[in-house]
Amino acid sequence: MIPAKLLFSFPGLPLAYDILSWPFVTMAKREISAVLTDLPPGSQVLDVGTGTGAIARHLAATLPVQITGIDLSPEMLGRARALDGRVTWLEGSAEDLPVTGPYDAVVASYLLRHLDPERAPQVFSEIARVTRYGGRLVLVDLQLPRPGPTQILGVWSLYSPEELVELAQASGLSYQRSRYFPLSILMVFERR
Repeated sequence: MIPAKLLFSFPGLPLAYDILSWPFVTMAKREISAVLTDLPPGSQVLDVGTGTGAIARHLAATLPVQITGIDLSPEMLGRARALDGRVTWLEGSAEDLPVTGPYDAVVASYLLRHLDPERAPQVFSEIARVTRYGGRLVLVDLQLPRPGPTQILGVWSLYSPEELVELAQASGLSYQRSRYFPLSILMVFERR
């Protein structure tokens, strides 16, 4: 697979990414917001793999919560920072999060597809590490009918819902529920 750091380091890519991902992100914003509407004011939310921050910006604008967005790409974060100053933006890897938490909720939208499968367990472990006990992980990723490809163009890895539940449970996250929407799945886990 092409390393995410290399894939997202081209000038101009953040704007192209926003344009190309708009249909997916628009649906994901609505789905994620619906899951997090019951968070009390001041709750801490972490958006892992925030990219240009579309989800984090939406949550900051619609919920009374404090948002931190983390991404590996300084170019993507540059666009995020230019678009919104309400969110705390940090550069860092999902495999070694530069925060300690605890967060009331962690969001990871369209992140896992960018990881080699052998890296996914470490990402789930890191997410569990920074999520408070009883806190939630809201995961959104591509979902294609099965049987289907597990990799697309050697760039994206796809995981079945069963694989995602297994990865989460191995890290101390218990499956709560899921919802499908066009070409995507939203899954909610709780830190136990």
